Amino acid sequence: IDMTGTDLVMFVGLDVHHSGTLGQPGASVAGYVAVLDRYCTRFYSRSFLVKSRQQILVPPTDQDPNLQSLTVQALGRFAAGNKKLPKYVVVYRDGGSEGELEAIHRVEVKAIQDGLEEARAKAAAHTKQPVDVPQLVFFVALKKIRTRFFAAATGSAPWPHTHAVGNPMPGTIIDTDITSNLLQEFYICCQHVNQGSATPTKYQKIADTSDLKTDVLQQWTYNLAHMYYNWYGTVRVPAPMMYASALAKYVGTNLRGHNVHQNLHPLLHYL
Repeated sequence: IDMTGTDLVMFVGLDVHHSGTLGQPGASVAGYVAVLDRYCTRFYSRSFLVKSRQQILVPPTDQDPNLQSLTVQALGRFAAGNKKLPKYVVVYRDGGSEGELEAIHRVEVKAIQDGLEEARAKAAAHTKQPVDVPQLVFFVALKKIRTRFFAAATGSAPWPHTHAVGNPMPGTIIDTDITSNLLQEFYICCQHVNQGSATPTKYQKIADTSDLKTDVLQQWTYNLAHMYYNWYGTVRVPAPMMYASALAKYVGTNLRGHNVHQNLHPLLHYL
């Protein structure tokens, strides 16, 4: 699947996992997975410790890896494989309540923006030519929501009875009427459900320096739901975010927060 056409885009997934039990806190680990090509086949997977039981991705000390340094490294890998920096960086960040959006924007978005500027400066120094800063789009994806959507019957398959209702078709997007007036947000139902009601995922765009249209971002988001290699169909969220969740859980649960060897960073070793 050619995800983005002629534009070079680096998709990034972020998530945090808290291991341990109540009263016995374990390692809190953030997963960072970047897509390094337009076909979603090459990846850069890193993890780093964050402050225990904190949702905001801040490392315990200044010496530990952080979002800024990992963004610089990921962009370096991207430029090495594509001969230039991406035009866009689209980030999908798992979780984050309404009260945490301001902190996510102040801490995480700023760290990634600083990383983009640092990577641009390095690329300009290397090529001895002006280099544009990649344009950033930052989404917070909410999976644990109570919103449900139902499609009215049309008298034809998959609902042959005129008075029946059913789950919306995969790819259904809702971005009007019930969405926020303060943030640009939308809902996507990516998966086909055989039993029960389909649970949509809510995406809130908290930062955007790009010239991309919303329809394009929604199409990319839906396309990425087809690219998770551990499942034969679509998943609820974009694959990079799913990989970041798997990575954070693997490192926090099995490795107790320790980093893997650098030779494993380009591999999906945690699947």
